[in-house]
Amino acid sequence: MHRWGSSELKIGTLFFYCREPQNPVDKNVIAVYSNVEFHRKLSYVKKEDAIKLANVFRFVDGAFYLKAKDRLSKFGRKGPMQCGF
Repeated sequence: MHRWGSSELKIGTLFFYCREPQNPVDKNVIAVYSNVEFHRKLSYVKKEDAIKLANVFRFVDGAFYLKAKDRLSKFGRKGPMQCGF
């Protein structure tokens, strides 16, 4: 994530995400805003991650919130069908 001050982006904080299709550098860019001050842009999502989040934006009109986690987590399915029973 490109940031303007690492102290502002803390794990566990809720952030407001919004696409910027009019951005002259990259039309798929996703900006990260402060949850407290919505007009204050804090960062941009990495290009590789923005491509993955593009699927989420297909179902969302406008912006959405995401919470930063302390580590990467994989989506896993657990149950009898996945365990081979």
